[in-house]
Amino acid sequence: MRFPRLRALLPAALVWVAVAGISPEPARAQLRLASPRPTQASLDSLAAQNERAPGDLEIALRYARALALENTISSRRHAGEVLLRAKRDHPRSAELHLALADLYYRQGFLNLSRSELKAAIAADSSSAPAYARLGRLAFRDWLKFQRSEALTLAERYWEESAREDPKDTESWLGLGVLALLANDPPAAEKNARRCLALAQDPAERTRARSGLYPVGTSGATPERAFAAPDPRGEGLLLLGAALYLQGQLEGADSAFTGSMAYLSAGARAELLDITEAASDRDTAAFHQIHDSGQAAEFLRQFWRARDPDLTTPVNELRLEYLMRGAVAYFLFFDPRHQRWDERGTILVRYGMPEEVLYNPIIWENYASSTVNRLVWRYPSLGMDVYLEDRYLNETYDLPMWQFHESDPEPDTAVVREETAKGEIAAAGRGIFHPAHLGRDLLPGAAEAAVFRRVSGFDPRSGAAHGDKSGHVEVYLAVTGHTEPTKLAATAVVLDSTWHEVARSQGERATWCASDTVHLFQMNFDLPDGKYTVGLSARDPARGAYQSWRVPVRVTRPEAGLLEMSDLELACAYEPAERGGPFDKPSFTVLPNPLRKVEAGTPVAVYFEAYGLTPDETGHSQMTVEYSVRSIAEDKRFFIRKWVAPRREDPIVQVVRDDEVAGRVRLEYVSAAMTQAAPGPYRLDVTVTDRATQRTAHKTLDFLLVPAEAPAR
Repeated sequence: MRFPRLRALLPAALVWVAVAGISPEPARAQLRLASPRPTQASLDSLAAQNERAPGDLEIALRYARALALENTISSRRHAGEVLLRAKRDHPRSAELHLALADLYYRQGFLNLSRSELKAAIAADSSSAPAYARLGRLAFRDWLKFQRSEALTLAERYWEESAREDPKDTESWLGLGVLALLANDPPAAEKNARRCLALAQDPAERTRARSGLYPVGTSGATPERAFAAPDPRGEGLLLLGAALYLQGQLEGADSAFTGSMAYLSAGARAELLDITEAASDRDTAAFHQIHDSGQAAEFLRQFWRARDPDLTTPVNELRLEYLMRGAVAYFLFFDPRHQRWDERGTILVRYGMPEEVLYNPIIWENYASSTVNRLVWRYPSLGMDVYLEDRYLNETYDLPMWQFHESDPEPDTAVVREETAKGEIAAAGRGIFHPAHLGRDLLPGAAEAAVFRRVSGFDPRSGAAHGDKSGHVEVYLAVTGHTEPTKLAATAVVLDSTWHEVARSQGERATWCASDTVHLFQMNFDLPDGKYTVGLSARDPARGAYQSWRVPVRVTRPEAGLLEMSDLELACAYEPAERGGPFDKPSFTVLPNPLRKVEAGTPVAVYFEAYGLTPDETGHSQMTVEYSVRSIAEDKRFFIRKWVAPRREDPIVQVVRDDEVAGRVRLEYVSAAMTQAAPGPYRLDVTVTDRATQRTAHKTLDFLLVPAEAPAR
């Protein structure tokens, strides 16, 4: 299976993260505010106890932690004095070293914190919390300073912590995030499941959230204390990203959905925000909704309208959106402000950059040397993204430029070309690489035509019984050297609110004029309304896959009104019914959704006319006129076009009078184009009811291609 990767993040792409100064810990990066600060009465009581028993380690630790929760400069300094005084009496206490390490980290003294953690391990080599904290510091070193050995150290410390305390969810999460960034989704899944298994125990969840260690802060001197979130939220988010990268889409969808119940409100808001996949109009409409039920319905329709494959139970584009959001969450989410900065926005919108420059020597519109700058490069999209940390607080924004937009935009031509090849999908501002359920893309085309031949239709009277207004024929042509028996096709019909109203599996494919063009046809009788038909085809033998969508409009027939069905370009006609989906009322027509006709072969079309006016004998008189004209662009110099305009005479023009028994005509016509040059053409068909002189008109464009040379 072919799925979007994280572009070898560990050795290359995440180097930009390392130098950008990001929140230090992936495993505890997103945190809620801790319990309220201790009251003055409790502080006074602890101070009195510490004064009476200065050698009591437990009282000193409780007093120091309470002071740290005050989170002021004086309270942190006082906490340090209490702990250092206790250290004179208990120099080998691992718990005391851990408390000092926590305090130093809160004060921004990272080297002192690291020294205390190593002292804690020297006092107790089985101290899992010390190993976990060293892992966080090592990961922070890698993120901020790009020290080559830091990742290895972080992994080694977290592994040691997990070995000493297998019930510590933080270590498994840290290892899982490292595996995710290293493009090892099986290992990320394994660690995420370990974390989730431990998180099922309420006691373990309480233990995981009770630590004072100030992880998840975006700077070295945090303003507030934070407590760890419910590990089920981060575990499910990590699991969803790992499953998506392995192609387990339904499992990823379930994991992402489940994670939302355990994440903070700010994290949920960032992950569920549609801005990066929406137009300004959609975003404004969504933010004007205040009812939760209406908002949920808006989101359902929004994502369904952007679903690349309507036939599957999951939305591949939304899953990639959430996978990107999971990476942005673990790297860029600021727990104090409950949001991520512009790096997270760009990551969700365009994915991971292919190259990153940190403080490049040459900077467009260079203004100041007092800011940190990043350039995220996306050569495959033909654009660069400029970011700057204007306040040196490790928060990046788009630069403020005076003469042009700072919001990045990919190259339109590149996007159009890649979209045509099926490699990317554009949604709002975002560019996505939805998962393909196969290693190759099946070439082909899909089309739909609307007729009135619904169930219970009477060709003579033109009447139909029941609430169905239109007979929709959906055509799918798959090209390539493929056995028709190995192809599988599915079509699903969704109404204007994106609810599924019908589904059909394609029967055995039929060849059309060539053993490399395989046809499917699926038919639906539908009430009047607007619909979208989603189709997919899979070839398990080749591991190939493709999906299409076709808009359909079914209108209610009006009494006494002459009308025509859509034109169905045909590749073959048989005078008898086959007993399959290609049957018309008395013959068989094989469609040509590719809209390609080989030179030297006739162009054939099937259509139906309704609402003719019969005379007293029950017969209707009609005139059918059809013509074929070239619609090739005139590329001559404009003076030549002005002096000698190109003749617009039709290549083929036929007018024929018919007598019809009843009010309906089922018509199959063909015309030879032996002298026509290859190129684009337009077929025009006009039907006139001679009794009322009413007319109906339809057109169809097709491509005349050179005939293939016979194989030797």
